[in-house]
Amino acid sequence: MLKYLRIAVTALSLTACVLLVALWVRSHYFYDDVRVPLPGMRMFDFTSFPEHLDFHVWNDLDRNPQWEFRSLSLDELAEERIELPTTGLGFYAWLESNYWGIRLPHWFLVLLTSTLATLPWLRSRFSVRTLLIATTLVAVVLGVVVAAM
Repeated sequence: MLKYLRIAVTALSLTACVLLVALWVRSHYFYDDVRVPLPGMRMFDFTSFPEHLDFHVWNDLDRNPQWEFRSLSLDELAEERIELPTTGLGFYAWLESNYWGIRLPHWFLVLLTSTLATLPWLRSRFSVRTLLIATTLVAVVLGVVVAAM
């Protein structure tokens, strides 16, 4: 059973990696924006810029929430005067009362999915307890970093 789980995780991770690489290449020519309504008059927004992906969630009380997809060439994007903000490595997070978001660079997501595809095939000499402790420590450190921002 564990063998099939490893194969499934690897297949899903490699598929996600290939799709992210395709989106990364497409983002050099097109700006894509997908908006999805969530329960409670909230909206989820996924935007692909040339250097990064943005994920946002906010309260949308002004209008009737509905699915939206927008794809513009980068020339049309410049005409609409939508800024393409940049930061150091491409990471950024927003946290406000009715709005939160995170910016992740394409390279990070491709690296993450390719790592997830290879991890199940590595032999581990650590116990489950050690791995849970390490995961908890990483989560605490990430929580402190987000709280500091």
